[in-house]
Amino acid sequence: MTKLIITGGCSMGDQECSDYKTEGGVTVWPTLVNEITGTEVLNISKQSMSNDYIENVMFDAILENKDKYDITVLLYWTELQRINIFDQDTDFQYTDRHAPNPLSFYGFDEKTAVKQSFRNIKRIQTICDAFNIPCYHRLAFGLTGNTSCSGEELGINAMIEEFNLSYFELYSGRWSNRHNDKISQSQLHGGHPNQQMQYEIAHMFIETMNGNELFELEKPSEMPVRGFVYD
Repeated sequence: MTKLIITGGCSMGDQECSDYKTEGGVTVWPTLVNEITGTEVLNISKQSMSNDYIENVMFDAILENKDKYDITVLLYWTELQRINIFDQDTDFQYTDRHAPNPLSFYGFDEKTAVKQSFRNIKRIQTICDAFNIPCYHRLAFGLTGNTSCSGEELGINAMIEEFNLSYFELYSGRWSNRHNDKISQSQLHGGHPNQQMQYEIAHMFIETMNGNELFELEKPSEMPVRGFVYD
């Protein structure tokens, strides 16, 4: 059976993102995974979308292709301050991005927001396990860095163990299998990863698929200053 890698995420992997049409053009990480591994890739990443959207379209893609191909799933989860609207749009307006704690918005508490993204990850993992599909998760942006809750309150220890994550990745995301200290110098005008960093992301996923241990990154207190990418 032909092998197929299905990749999902937000603008980090969407070739149609306008930021990637600058500087002579940037090739996104799903295409690079295809070129490096020689495996066919179905990329369903879409800019501006939420983790709910990513989960939903990946669910559909798995069901559509599981009997046709030998599937592997790669997911690059986005920031959690996004609300999915029937898989057609994403609302960014419910949060004040300039507030000291942008997750404290209109009655939505931090633990609920983080739990929602944890649930997205767990549900995709569950369906992949049901069909014996290898599934690998990385976080483009941290899910806990903008919260005041402790790791114990958020239950992140289980996430770390179950999905091969780290405190650093849960806090600020991960763009590389190496240290993140070059991220601020590796962004395009709109904040998205430039070509070199896209290669870093591709190799990070390949290392993850191959079961190679990722380097331990800086502790959250030492993370580089980096704002979220807004599509």
